[in-house]
Amino acid sequence: MSKILSGTIAIIALLSSGCVTGPLPKVSMPASVGAGTTSIVPVDPPPVALQLDPAAEAAVRHALVNSPDLERTAARLRELRAFGKAADASRWPALSAHGGPSAINDSTFDLDDGRNEDRLRRVDKSIEFRWEIDLFGKLAADRRAAHAERWAAAADLAAARVILAHSVRSEIVRYRAAVVEAQLVESSLTTLRDIAALEAQLSAAGLRSGVDLSQLRSTIAAQEADLVALRLESELTPLRLRTLGDIPLAEIHELSVPKDEAPECRMKSPQVLSAEIPLFWLQQRLDVAAAESRLLAGVAETESARAAIYPSFALVAGRSFKRDRTRNLGQLLARSTQQFIGVSIAATLFDAGQRASEARAAQARAEAAAADFRHTVLLAAEEIEGALARTTVSDAASLASLNARREAEAAALWGQQRQQAGIDSRLTALQLQRDALERALQHTALERDRCLAALDLSRALGLIEPRSP
Repeated sequence: MSKILSGTIAIIALLSSGCVTGPLPKVSMPASVGAGTTSIVPVDPPPVALQLDPAAEAAVRHALVNSPDLERTAARLRELRAFGKAADASRWPALSAHGGPSAINDSTFDLDDGRNEDRLRRVDKSIEFRWEIDLFGKLAADRRAAHAERWAAAADLAAARVILAHSVRSEIVRYRAAVVEAQLVESSLTTLRDIAALEAQLSAAGLRSGVDLSQLRSTIAAQEADLVALRLESELTPLRLRTLGDIPLAEIHELSVPKDEAPECRMKSPQVLSAEIPLFWLQQRLDVAAAESRLLAGVAETESARAAIYPSFALVAGRSFKRDRTRNLGQLLARSTQQFIGVSIAATLFDAGQRASEARAAQARAEAAAADFRHTVLLAAEEIEGALARTTVSDAASLASLNARREAEAAALWGQQRQQAGIDSRLTALQLQRDALERALQHTALERDRCLAALDLSRALGLIEPRSP
């Protein structure tokens, strides 16, 4: 018996020797991101997530509750939690029961059932206790993999909530900007048509050339095309909002103009990060945490696949009961009962390299997860740095356009006063009014871009998992 067991273990070791293909991947930050940032301490936490007015935030909360995408992600998390509980249950013993009637046919000897028949009816009942001994760590690796997948799904759900909230806020900003821009373009068209009418009178009198009037009509046609695009955007944005969070269209249309005074759509940016992002921030992002958990799950699955090559051991114990149904009183009273306890060993002697190949495939998946982790970190660094750069540039452009708008509006007001005083003509006042409307339209577009850049920065930093107290 000992020779057979020794030979079995030797064969298994020989078959499993080709499975170990190399060291398992580890969680490591990319060199271009990790270099020079490990000494940065988290003294500057990210700012609070940017929010809009109460009506817009009510729409965000409605979307977070009713989004189909979030429901699907939450269902996936519940599934993985159940898998984790099933993996935890594998550490405990299992108790099973079997039983049922059977018929035995055998003509080689007299069954003596009292009816001169070659069939015997029998009732069997048994109960078995089995506790697998995790000598090679397969069950522990399965539990680690299940829990790592659950952690990844939980991070995915939290990140999906942040992304959904950002998408709803961004669409609301675009919707409101499109409505305001459409109103400004309509006012600008009215002013241009008035100017064109006066220019036509001057051209008829020989005081203007036809070139000036043609250029003016071309400008009117271009703004009419812009107005059509803005109206289309005003119609499509509510549809996108409805898709994102199942928000009724009637409620979306009420968001076109904020009812309450909206807070300033501006992020108080943290300290300037010229060429690098604090490593602490990247490590706390939810998408990075999800990628890291998937890497850990891949490593655990590789360890489980390697351990599956070796024999499995289990403590077994049980009791079985058997009784034959016969007309023979002696045999009817006779019962067969067996009790057993011992160690069960199960080993596959030959599988044509199937499990070794499965282990190599698991390691390849773990290495791919390690590459995905590094890629996610690089994308996260790019997103934060890009959002910071866009926010800085957008703030400067919006401030410059605001000054230009104020100067143009002051000039238009001064032109109206000069027209009323009879100093300047109506044409001059209309041209100053047109310039003020163009500056207002430009500032509205830049203010929209600035607010979207601030929301992008809020999303980039909002993906950071808060530290536990």
